[in-house]
This record gives sequence, C-alpha cells and structure tokens, in this order.
Amino acid sequence: MYLRHANRLRPSTDFSRRRRQGAARLELFTIAKGCAGRRLIVLLCGGYLAWGAVAPSLQAQERAAAIEPPAKAAAGTEVGEVPQPKFVAARVAGGKVVFEVVEAWKKIEPRNRIIESEYQILPAEGDTQPGRLTVMASGGSIEQNKQRWYGQFVQEGGQSSEKLAKTEELKVDGQVVHLFDLSGTYKDQAGPFAPSTLRKDYRMLAAIVPTKEAGQYFIKLYGGKRTIAENEKAFRHLVESIRVQPSAK
Repeated sequence: MYLRHANRLRPSTDFSRRRRQGAARLELFTIAKGCAGRRLIVLLCGGYLAWGAVAPSLQAQERAAAIEPPAKAAAGTEVGEVPQPKFVAARVAGGKVVFEVVEAWKKIEPRNRIIESEYQILPAEGDTQPGRLTVMASGGSIEQNKQRWYGQFVQEGGQSSEKLAKTEELKVDGQVVHLFDLSGTYKDQAGPFAPSTLRKDYRMLAAIVPTKEAGQYFIKLYGGKRTIAENEKAFRHLVESIRVQPSAK
C-alpha cells in the first residue's frame, strides 16, 4: 500500500506510524472487491490519501474453501470412483442357461449359424477393432477344445501357446467351469473354414461350461489387449452369474 500527496509516494509504513502517533484521524473512504478476491481500500488522513489492494488472509481463504460445495458424484458412486457397469440378463439354450452381460455391450447378428449369441464391445483407447463375445454350444472334450484354442494363436519366437496360457477351474452353480486366458497374435476367422486375418496383440478369455440340462457351452471374449483388460472383470462377472435352469419334469 502506498500514500499519495503532492505527487509524492511514501511507503504505507510511514502512514501507519502517523496513525499510531495520532497525527490525524483516519477515515475510510471506500472499500471494493477487486480481482482474485482482493479488496481495494482507500483511506483519507488529513491531506494524505492511501490506497492499496489487500489479498484475503490465509484463514479467510481456508474458511471460503470450507464452505465450497463438494463435487457431485454419479448416483451410487463416491467422488473419484469409476462407475460400475450395469448388467442385464441374457439367455441361451432355449432359456435353460442364464447369465448377465454388460448393458453397453451391443448384441448383434452372429457371424455364422454355429454361434447362438454374439455381442460387440467398444474398443479401448489404443485399440482399433471392437471386442467380440460369442456364446455357442460345443462338442468334443475339454482338452480337445483347449488344443484348438492354442492353435488359434501365434507366439513370438515360436513359443508354445499351451505353455503361455493361463487356465483355472471355477465352480459355478454346481458346474465346474474351465477358464482359459491367452494372448498373442490371433488368427481371426469368420467361420471354421474361412481364411484367417492375423491380429497382433490380441487376448482371449474363454469359459467351457458343461451342463447336464443343456450340454456343453463355450463363452469367448477376444479382442485387443486393452479392450479385454477393460472388460476382464465384466467377463468374470458373466461367468460367475451363470445359472442353469432345471429341466421341467
């Protein structure tokens, strides 16, 4: 803050000293708020005029922050929490096998007649192709089907897909579900005898679900690594939600 008199400027400390010595009576001329929360103060003291911008104190800033309304979160979530996907029921095998899929997954016409149900999943940032989820009845043993899936991937340096694959058994609704997880260059085919397109940095999550009421089913999710990583938990939820309806007697 500075004082102005007869075109001269003096530091405000002089003005404060004169005030303490009772040299003159101070009068508040005007107070106004300026930019960035500052206040403009003009004082009149017997021919001396003082003015300056005063920033709010730290305590005042803290009080203002304390009454700021909190950021609003989406319904059902905390601030900063990633919203959870919404799931909806899906059915195959004439309604005998029920499971839950993400509502945002788009149900589309299957590529071929072998597939009973198919969904398209938006690609994650950095991937160019959408993810693909297929559900179909299957034949053959569990080991035979695993070997077929190993053959759908090509590994760098000629590594064995079988050695790189992760497998797990999970009991769901009384059935032992066989889980399969493998990454590499995928041989993408529209059908069993169609030519393949090599897709690098792909990943497949699959489940073999043997049931007494509806036979054996495959559930496969594959696509770019980023896309599958984003939907891995949703696929796990799908598998754990499988329910097989008992046959009517």
